Parts: sequence; C-alpha cells; structure tokens
Amino acid sequence: MSDIIPTHKDLSTLAIAPHLKIDTIDDLQRLGEILSRSGFFEDCKQAAQAVVKILAGAELGFPAFSSMCGIYIIKGKPAIGANLMAAAVKRSPRYDYRVLELNDRICKIAFFDGGREIGVSEFSTADAQKAGTQNMGKFARNMLFARAMSNVSSMRKTSQKEN
Repeated sequence: MSDIIPTHKDLSTLAIAPHLKIDTIDDLQRLGEILSRSGFFEDCKQAAQAVVKILAGAELGFPAFSSMCGIYIIKGKPAIGANLMAAAVKRSPRYDYRVLELNDRICKIAFFDGGREIGVSEFSTADAQKAGTQNMGKFARNMLFARAMSNVSSMRKTSQKEN
C-alpha cells in the first residue's frame, strides 16, 4: 500500500487558509509558537514540538491543524494516529476500507485495492491484552479500531481466484 500517500502534491508551501501560507521557517516557527501556547495540544509544550508535528503531517499531505490533531508524541516520538491513517486510505484513488465489525471486543476492517478486497485486519481484546494496549477500559472501540487500522501489513489476506 505504498501508493496511499500522494507524492504529487507540492508541499513546499503549506496553505493553512486561502490567504495564509507558510513560506519560510520563520512562518513555521511562529505558527508552532501560537499552537503550542494555545494549550490545546498537551503533547506540544514547545514550538519545536508543534513544528515537528506539522512537518510530519505535511510529508503525508495533511494540513497543519490536521497534523496537530492527528499526530501524537508517544514516548518522545511522533506517531500517526488512526484518524489520519484512515483519512489517507479514504483519499486514495486506489485504496479503500470498510469496517466489518466494531464493538468492545473486536474490530475487523476489510481493505480494498481498486474495489477488490485484498484482506481483513482484525484486532481483539485478547490481542490488546497480549500487546499491553492502554486505555482499553475507557476507549475499547477506539483502541481496537486504531490497532486494526495500523496493523494492515499483518492482515489476513483474502483468498482470491485469479481470472
């Protein structure tokens, strides 16, 4: 699924509003300062942390605010949230997904390539227990979805007959 992230978009200038653009590192630094000072992003206490999140998202084709909301600093490293992963799949002209089952015990997601199912990714509470997944007591469905979305590379391949 290496085609999920479009590389044709020019990311040299990040447009965050119709007439507001980030053209220089100083612009980016100022935006990082504003976002970190806002207090809305607990994992960004300093402007540099916000800048890292914005740059990480930009490399994936996401605007600044989406990056701030969907990239998390976990154990000192940026991590892409399931919401951005799902958005990347949905915006792809080639790939898609459909949630087959989602409850407090399991999440199953079918993935498609050109409309053809290529596999199912699943993650259960038993898998979460083995992995030590946190926040299962509070947000079981969200955590199961996030893990099923991020485990695409280890999904069960759908058996398909060759035409």
